[in-house]
Amino acid sequence: MQRLLILASFMLAGSYASAQGVSYNYAEFGYQRVSVDGGPDGHGLAVSGSFAFNESWYGIAGYSSSDFNFGNDLDEIYIGAGYRFSMTKNSDFFADLAYVDVQQAPMVLTALGTTGLLRQSVPAVC
Repeated sequence: MQRLLILASFMLAGSYASAQGVSYNYAEFGYQRVSVDGGPDGHGLAVSGSFAFNESWYGIAGYSSSDFNFGNDLDEIYIGAGYRFSMTKNSDFFADLAYVDVQQAPMVLTALGTTGLLRQSVPAVC
């Protein structure tokens, strides 16, 4: 169960809006490979995105589904909101709060996920 929560946290980590000059509006689609220590391997597809409400607030959402070798599926969905606080000209602090639902029959895990990030942009040298 802890491994599923860690997996959900890593998936949320990919849903951050970027620092200054980059849009908060994005959508991404990808292939994922899931490996559990001492357990089965799986693979699947994921889709996620972010939408800026204004300069500071943004929404996040995502869905992923993985098929494992033993025929069981792992599905995750999350939806939440984030806030960006500009600390200096080149650094921002981000914080997200999301409702996370992870299902792998017969288990269902629902939780609130939180993440925080300090991002520093590096000016171009060319």
